[in-house]
Amino acid sequence: MNTKHDPVKKQRVISRYKSGEPISHIIQDTGILRSTIYNWLKLSKAAEDDRKEPTLLDFRMLEKKVKRLEGIIEILKTADCSPKDSLCHHRFICPEGSCLSIREI
Repeated sequence: MNTKHDPVKKQRVISRYKSGEPISHIIQDTGILRSTIYNWLKLSKAAEDDRKEPTLLDFRMLEKKVKRLEGIIEILKTADCSPKDSLCHHRFICPEGSCLSIREI
């Protein structure tokens, strides 16, 4: 049975769970399926994560990724191949001296 639940009711259920009430009590009290409640909680968490402000740690991680990708681009620029060549057979030497295949990059 697929019934539409009131957004206020959804928010009350989420609030009750976040305040520490056991999900079994909420289910008994509301009659809402466990899977429905867990889905609401998952969607609520995703919405909270979307609203989260980036931290300095997030910024530093992105800087490291950019630096790594710039290094990969430089390696690929020096590779002796054309865009039409099969990439799975080429190997490149990294500045640190370790050899990486395109699959490892």
